[in-house]
Amino acid sequence: MTFASAEGVNSAFTLFDLSGRVVLNGQLVNGQTVVDVLGVGDGVYVLILSEMQLAKRVVIQK
Repeated sequence: MTFASAEGVNSAFTLFDLSGRVVLNGQLVNGQTVVDVLGVGDGVYVLILSEMQLAKRVVIQK
């Protein structure tokens, strides 16, 4: 999965499953960040971008 952010914008991200468990977390760094989701099962998740105060529904299907 690839995240894109505006140049100069850094933000912590957390990916939660629908039961509220943290599945992945990390840092978006200046522009584009690639996150390995191979170990994450297919399903619906909630992605929180902290500094950008954004929550999005994410569907992972391989």
